[in-house]
Amino acid sequence: MLDTRLATVRDARLLLGWKNEEEVRRFSIVSREKIRYKDHLRWLREVLENPAVALYILTWNGKPCGDMRFSGGDTAIEVSVRIDRNFRNLGIASRAIPYLSKEILWGGKPLIAKIVEGNIASMRTFIRCGYRPVEYRTVPVGHYIFLHA
Repeated sequence: MLDTRLATVRDARLLLGWKNEEEVRRFSIVSREKIRYKDHLRWLREVLENPAVALYILTWNGKPCGDMRFSGGDTAIEVSVRIDRNFRNLGIASRAIPYLSKEILWGGKPLIAKIVEGNIASMRTFIRCGYRPVEYRTVPVGHYIFLHA
């Protein structure tokens, strides 16, 4: 059973563990290096204080299993999801994306996802959730922009 809650600063170590997983770093647009706790904590505090960002902890049968973030920009809201390696291939992201997307209605802006080239699992998940690729960018790494149709 999928459930969600807003993240808090008490989730810092949990979130950092997911961010520092090797596969997550391999498909990161921002950084492929391990993130230090103090840097992560600074980032998390900024995110939690930013009214244009909503960060959720996903739970599966009562256990934390991933996170999902919505970041509002001038023209679109970026959707990002990470699933703990022990909970992958259970369809959690495919359930969480449409479930939480219904809750995010910031000015009717379109929802987009940035997915690094080669991250086939994420591409398939977002396509299953009604997104379609609309653009390819090479900077900072090769990635596709998916738009919710």
